[in-house]
Amino acid sequence: MRKLENIKINKSVFFALFVAIITITLCSRSSFLVPYNNWDDANSYFSMGKGLFNGKIIYRDIFDQKGPYLYLFYGIGYLLSNQTFFGVYLVEIVAAAFFFYGAYKILRRYADEAIAFSLLPVLGAVVYSSVSFWWGGSAEEFCLPFLVWPFYYFLFLIEKEEFEKKDDKKVLLTGICAGIVALIKFNILGFFAPWGIFLFLKLLLKKEYKGLLALCGWFFLGFLLPFLPWFIYFGLNNGLKDWYKAYIYYNVFVYADFSREEYTLYDKTYQLAKILYWLILENIRYFAFIILGVICYLADRNTKLLDKAGIVFLCSFTFLGIYIGGVELKYYSFPLTVFAVLGFCYLGKGIQKLLNKGPKRLLGKWQSAGILLTLLLSVGIMYFGSINTEAQTVKKEEHYLYRLQQLMEITEDTTLLNISSFDIGLYTVTGIVPNCYWFQTQTLPIEDVLVEQAEYMKQGKTDYVVARDYYPEVIREQYELIGEETDPLRDCKFYLFEKKEK
Repeated sequence: MRKLENIKINKSVFFALFVAIITITLCSRSSFLVPYNNWDDANSYFSMGKGLFNGKIIYRDIFDQKGPYLYLFYGIGYLLSNQTFFGVYLVEIVAAAFFFYGAYKILRRYADEAIAFSLLPVLGAVVYSSVSFWWGGSAEEFCLPFLVWPFYYFLFLIEKEEFEKKDDKKVLLTGICAGIVALIKFNILGFFAPWGIFLFLKLLLKKEYKGLLALCGWFFLGFLLPFLPWFIYFGLNNGLKDWYKAYIYYNVFVYADFSREEYTLYDKTYQLAKILYWLILENIRYFAFIILGVICYLADRNTKLLDKAGIVFLCSFTFLGIYIGGVELKYYSFPLTVFAVLGFCYLGKGIQKLLNKGPKRLLGKWQSAGILLTLLLSVGIMYFGSINTEAQTVKKEEHYLYRLQQLMEITEDTTLLNISSFDIGLYTVTGIVPNCYWFQTQTLPIEDVLVEQAEYMKQGKTDYVVARDYYPEVIREQYELIGEETDPLRDCKFYLFEKKEK
């Protein structure tokens, strides 16, 4: 019997991986179908990850303000493929596979295996072809697998009548997921506040005080574990202060917008309501399933009032954690897609009831025909619905990055500075490791960036400088223009400068 169970597990893991490969291949610009992922954010993370594995101390020697685990994932991608996004593509597939397997586990609580398998590709299609997936490789994307498993545990634990000793492992793993999310992009931690609060209340009402202590102890132990390697890394490299300043101070006190006194409670509420309204319209494909799932869960007679409140607060706090800072970008809402799984659960439950009422042969046919049909449907949704399909038509030899690369003489010691924009990707295609702290122009309102970059150019600190759309006149003192290229998909222009010979 145990061998048969293991075969089932392997089959579901394999199918989750299969769906992940199809989904990331069709929806991400990191895919081999696209000549290059030219999203500046993703290239910035790649450069930070490359620096991490080339002796640079992140935050101390090179700057970006996301969490260290994101750079570690990109660093692994860099090790797999030094000058392309193929390695990142593989890491994205692994992350998506973990998400799909977690989603499958949730779906199995509501429907049988065949229905869960058939719905999984459609879930992937509506989530990963959405506008909020953006170009692929976002911090939010890498947080998703660390949200779906705690969501699964939440649904499992909050519906249980009694907690058992074996449930401690689920709380520990949730704590670990929370710690990793905190060190990828901490504003997504809003998901975990109601997760702990509602389980705490459930134990408190049942007077299970030992369970309360175990819940708190295992969760916080799990939360701290992902921090330990980074405390050691930054502690040994005299970078703890730089870590705090770059990741906490700049994000909370410089980047966020709602901390300003002129915002009243009414202003904040109105702004958040407006954000939610436009998010739903722009991402209706997966929001339809979020809304369906929440409504059905609240209407479910078998669900207790506390459990219903838990789902509402889980969704609300996740949204608030992401947007309370007042900054909104297309890809910020991607973590909310985890709640779309609940809508698919009730869809699966409905299909299950219909098939059970019909002839037995109908249920048997669904196991093969249903999966094939939904796979084909999903491929169609992704191909025609993803904003990244257009990028698949660009030929490598016509891509502006490779054309700029051909103008450069690259050696092991060649250096580069990226100004007037985030990392455009030239560091990646050339294999150059940044040698400047402000190796790219940040969107953060920090005066040091432009001042320091101007000083780099005055000193001729790098062999090449690349600029997007505009450049300061100070560059003419040490550099000469050697090439210009345009990006037809974004209608922007790039200028490549080389240091003058003396």
